[in-house]
Amino acid sequence: MDHVAWRRRRSFPAEAFAGVLSGSPLRVAVCVPARDEEETIAGVLAPLVALRDEGLVADVAVAFSASRDRTLDEARDAGARIIDVGSPSGKGDAIWRAQEEMEGDIVCLVDGDLIDVDRHWIEQLAGPLIADPAIGLVKGAFARPLNADGTLDPSGGGRVTELLAKPLLRRFYPELTVLRQPLSGQIAIRRDLLASLPVWTGYALEIGMLIETWRRAGLEAIAEADIGVVRNRHQRLADLAAMSEAILWCVAVQLARDGRLTGPDGEPPAGVVERPPIYAPRP
Repeated sequence: MDHVAWRRRRSFPAEAFAGVLSGSPLRVAVCVPARDEEETIAGVLAPLVALRDEGLVADVAVAFSASRDRTLDEARDAGARIIDVGSPSGKGDAIWRAQEEMEGDIVCLVDGDLIDVDRHWIEQLAGPLIADPAIGLVKGAFARPLNADGTLDPSGGGRVTELLAKPLLRRFYPELTVLRQPLSGQIAIRRDLLASLPVWTGYALEIGMLIETWRRAGLEAIAEADIGVVRNRHQRLADLAAMSEAILWCVAVQLARDGRLTGPDGEPPAGVVERPPIYAPRP
């Protein structure tokens, strides 16, 4: 796969689609999965609801899971439509349950725990789908800073992406290493494509959707658009471990289906071999 050629055709810089929502022939809707996000949900929704009120997107909905805080009240007060998905098995299950009530030809997914959401993200995410009917899935690309012990690392976030997802893809699905943010939860997808795909629950949603789209439609159906900087509350190590386990399980199932468990070339990574024992016990 010529990654340079793919990036030239399918990787879009910031502001590449400014103004694309105005007069779009396709109806764009936004869905925000949310559970226990009372501190951030209103800020996430404010720029999205403004787009709806200006007639630039058709719908802004919250896929609401049974929260223990004021997420529902905050979302209603912000003006979002509520899709009650009960008590799902994580984010992926919430999206799966909400599908039939989603509106629009294009569905943009935006995480509910983000800080400083920009309305132009929706232009960037939906833009490639509006411009090119061959594209079915767009992943948001971004920088993710990490504030650790008062020290800001501008690109230190996304630990599961860098430590697990990218090595897994590099080893077993090298076609997908063209993506800067394979686990990005900021996504736009054609509604009919979403309806045709199996949806992985929990933290496996994003990696599962990516691999399933690639398997169904090929790499040319996938694009990436720069949305700038994404900030969210960084999770505890225990939560990152649970996320990693879900992603690893999803990829392992996909590898078994695709016959790629030994890697695309059947060889181990460079420098990794199994040495025989130096002592063989007597029978």
